[in-house]
Amino acid sequence: RSMGVPIDEPVIALIEDVAERWSVDRERIYVTGQSMGGAGAWYLAAEYPDLFAATMPICGFASPSFADSLASVPAWAFHGEIDNGISVQFSRDMVAAIRAAGGSPRYTEFEGIGHACAPLVFDDPNVLEWLFEQRKK
Repeated sequence: RSMGVPIDEPVIALIEDVAERWSVDRERIYVTGQSMGGAGAWYLAAEYPDLFAATMPICGFASPSFADSLASVPAWAFHGEIDNGISVQFSRDMVAAIRAAGGSPRYTEFEGIGHACAPLVFDDPNVLEWLFEQRKK
C-alpha cells in the first residue's frame, strides 16, 4: 500500500491480464525493482508468494515481518554499501530475517557504491542466468 492506496490489486490484475492474453510461462513470473520498486518487489513477493518464481529487490526496503512469507520465494537482493537514499541496513536486515525464517536468499552488497546500482545488477550476466533458472515448484 502506498499512502493508504492499495497498489497491489491493479498490479496483480495487470499480471493476470498479460498472462491470459500472451504466452506467459506462469512458472516463471518474477518481480524486481529499485528503490521504492525494490520495496514493492519485497512486498509483492511476500503478499503473493505463490505467484512469483523469484524476487530481485535492488536498494529496497521492507519490514522483516515479511520474512516468513518470503522464506519460500527465491530472492537475490542487491544494495549499494554507501546508499544515502535508502540505508543498506534495510537489505541486510531483510536478508537476515529471511534466513532466520528458513529461507536462502542471496545478497550482493556493492562496496563503495551508492543508490544507483541497478546497472551493476543487470550488466552481470550471472544475475539474469540465476533469475531465469528460477521456476515455481
